[in-house]
Amino acid sequence: MQNIVAQTDIDVEKINPSLLPSVPLEGRNYLPDISGIYFAILQTGEILYIGKTICLKRRWEGHHKFEELKLYRNARIAWFIYPAQSDEDLAELEKACISHFMPVLNHRGERSQRIRQTVYLESDLYRKVRHHKADTGEDISDIVNLALRQLLG
Repeated sequence: MQNIVAQTDIDVEKINPSLLPSVPLEGRNYLPDISGIYFAILQTGEILYIGKTICLKRRWEGHHKFEELKLYRNARIAWFIYPAQSDEDLAELEKACISHFMPVLNHRGERSQRIRQTVYLESDLYRKVRHHKADTGEDISDIVNLALRQLLG
């Protein structure tokens, strides 16, 4: 048992939240009673929020980001188990995950410093963006920023 709890060597670069067990946001009542790190993700793979918890199911009974995450259609809660004796045991791993993945809802201060820029889209691209927005519930600015990040690195 001591070896399991002492296991702290997790390489966050090897974590793929899209491959982790998950439930739809509305299915949060089906979350397991485990300690670990959780990710609010979209079907596109974009990570919206990362958190830590001693009890995943209890954490999502009244999560402070639930209403905000409901605005994103098809959001899911993914997780991995990380045996911990206290919330502090998880803090360093959560911090590393947030630093690596840069989820938009963990970095509200950075998001609010965006520069407003008018961009003219070709009509077929605009239709595709609107369709994607309708399918996912994502904000158009988030869609464009994600596409540019993927293109430009």
